[in-house]
Amino acid sequence: MPKYVTAGIIGLILALGSQTAFAKIKKVNVVGVPDTIERIAVNNGKCAASFFCVKKKTGLWTYHGRVKFRKGEVTLLDGTVLTGQVVLLQRRQDWKFVKDMALIVPEGEEDAIYVGPGSAFLITQEHKKGGTNTYDAYGSIYLKRRVSGPMRLSYNPTAGTSRSLASFLPANAMKNLQTRVAGREVMAAIKDGKNLADVRDSGTASQAMVDVISSIEITEKEYLVYDEANDTTSAITKGNFKETMRNIFAACPEADSKDAKKYSKSYKKIDEAFEYINATCTFTS
Repeated sequence: MPKYVTAGIIGLILALGSQTAFAKIKKVNVVGVPDTIERIAVNNGKCAASFFCVKKKTGLWTYHGRVKFRKGEVTLLDGTVLTGQVVLLQRRQDWKFVKDMALIVPEGEEDAIYVGPGSAFLITQEHKKGGTNTYDAYGSIYLKRRVSGPMRLSYNPTAGTSRSLASFLPANAMKNLQTRVAGREVMAAIKDGKNLADVRDSGTASQAMVDVISSIEITEKEYLVYDEANDTTSAITKGNFKETMRNIFAACPEADSKDAKKYSKSYKKIDEAFEYINATCTFTS
């Protein structure tokens, strides 16, 4: 057989294999959904989010919605990492950076696993335009991260309330993990009729629980900054922005003084400021 024909066949096989591996998920059964899951007031209370509903006769949960699955990972509280196709959902059409739950179809599986409040502390998902979206656990929700690095930046979903910053699940949960293990035990438990909350509470997962945020309220856009070196979370508002930036740059001798002055002026360009800080500064505890 001519070489170019062989190469063409091989290329076709690889292309077909790639299409199969990353086939679009249009409708999927969902397992591991607890009986106590909160429902939304549509379709006679049969849904936990738009297009994520249970069939009354069979009790089978399915998802068939417009929000698409994309390649990603779910890191459970004990460090177990599930890799596959991920979709993040909202119970209400609220702020886009706030997600209530996730579904993941692990590699090699056909059904999706329900990932509810307090089941994971980190969820990542490939962005349709390239790059990765990261969501951190924050009480009973998953909060989209704006800037990653030693100084992590996110919106504050409880701005204007008295809720404690301690509700933000500290990243030292990850620091204390001994290993990042495969999800075989988790999959076995799910197939045995359990859900991630059962697995979490059974002793096989970390007992580090998060405070439940009963409501999401945003009166004015504020930000949360998580300092990985010191394991602290602080809020940045328009009122304390300049002072906060001065303090950060004072601890960063690597920063150019002109750049520090520039990035300390504009609250609207806070993302750019923290991208610069993470690329320039060396922070130690």
